[in-house]
Amino acid sequence: MLTEEVKTLEIYKYGSSILRETMRPVEEMSADLLSFIENMFHTMYEEEGIGLSANQVGSHLHVCVIGASLLEELDLDDFVIINGEILDSSGNCTAEEGCLSFPDIHEEVTRPDRINLRYQDENLEVYEKEFEGYIARVIQHELDHLNGVYFIDRISALRRKLLKKQLTQISETQKHHK
Repeated sequence: MLTEEVKTLEIYKYGSSILRETMRPVEEMSADLLSFIENMFHTMYEEEGIGLSANQVGSHLHVCVIGASLLEELDLDDFVIINGEILDSSGNCTAEEGCLSFPDIHEEVTRPDRINLRYQDENLEVYEKEFEGYIARVIQHELDHLNGVYFIDRISALRRKLLKKQLTQISETQKHHK
């Protein structure tokens, strides 16, 4: 734990332009970035999320945090993904997804069931790991964010059209984040 006080960060919602941008790679670790990551974990738990990407809290860095400990069936600790890249994937699985940037919207999304991920941790050590099932879905969702892709981009045009009113309402609350 760092000495600086942990704080809850503001979640940027649909309509915020940063959510459509591609994030830039992290090239060096700093005390400020470690503190930011700690604040991301804190915010994710405060908002009852299972993953959170840096652009969802206003940063342009290629960083996301995963609340793996929330998945009781897995023996994984929470972890950070820096400069994450999916090397390959296989299988397909459809399941409901939601997002802190899209309050009260939940949709069925089809994604690969298994991924091979290369990423760096908070020490910028490089890892390659395979993930499957729900944790693979969470990682893909967060990496999509870091590339400016919404989970609703992965549903049918008809479903998106049916969400238009809700999306407009969310966007209206974000006018100051353009």
